Amino acid sequence: MVGFKDRTTLGQYMPMEPVKRGFKVWVIACYRAGYNLGFKIYEGKENAGISLGERTVLTISDRYNDEGRCLYFDNFFNSFPLLKMLLAKNTFACGTLRKNKKCFLRSKMMNDKSLKRGESDYCMAGDISVYNRTDRGAKPVLLASNFHDPREETTVLRTNVQAMVDETF
Repeated sequence: MVGFKDRTTLGQYMPMEPVKRGFKVWVIACYRAGYNLGFKIYEGKENAGISLGERTVLTISDRYNDEGRCLYFDNFFNSFPLLKMLLAKNTFACGTLRKNKKCFLRSKMMNDKSLKRGESDYCMAGDISVYNRTDRGAKPVLLASNFHDPREETTVLRTNVQAMVDETF
């Protein structure tokens, strides 16, 4: 949200955000350098068969299709139909996933309460994989990807509260 208090038809009011009034701007950026590669200003509701997050990702990343690029985004944008559409355009994607999203293969995965800290579970539907992991907190994190293999695990070094280095899988 870019703060703006003057009169405009494109302005948004979001009372729960730190910047309450302004323009809602979607940005695609390089993950290495942080450079802005493109942006889109939210112009209001559009009548389409896809969600706002899916439509935003498809329009903002359109110039990078068929180049084999990787997109990373959060759970507002991520969904199974979006991952399938991007894979059909030779664009790879990965991101966190909300549990209540449609087309989610929840019945094939373990219950969240049965996962202990450090445990994980995964399922695959075609080229899309979902990885469920309980790591630091009590809540598991869901990741959905159209190019990762969830059976492969690697070791990551992290610093804990006591500034000691831990190994995490």
